[in-house]
Amino acid sequence: MDAAQIVPRFGMPANPAVRAAVEAWLPSFAHIRDPFLRLDLAYLELRMGCWAFAQAYVAPGLPEVSPMISRRCFQAMLSLPPDWRRGNRMILDSVRLAWPELLELPINRYGDWRDPMRLVRRAARNPGLILKRLRKRFG
Repeated sequence: MDAAQIVPRFGMPANPAVRAAVEAWLPSFAHIRDPFLRLDLAYLELRMGCWAFAQAYVAPGLPEVSPMISRRCFQAMLSLPPDWRRGNRMILDSVRLAWPELLELPINRYGDWRDPMRLVRRAARNPGLILKRLRKRFG
């Protein structure tokens, strides 16, 4: 795994400065051989760590309600086997156990013509999203 693979996979801009920063970061986990752990660490440090929830650590006295953003949640999420995370298996199995009929409905979609139309409208508003999607897929 190198910067050329990580940058598009995480949707980062194809910018020489971004690639150089990722290349400079890569040696910090060269001793870790497990590719899934390497991807987890890259995701946490390069994608989440640079912006996500930093205020909780720099201003711990501020009141906040963020049930899904915590070290405990990340630890639980990352402790799942890779195949479970790849296929959203925890979510699907939990719903299957508690309310199986709910799985007949599309998740995060309408399930009709509105899904592709939403993508077309979003791309028309921000054409850069098309390039980002292509970079992530073929990067």
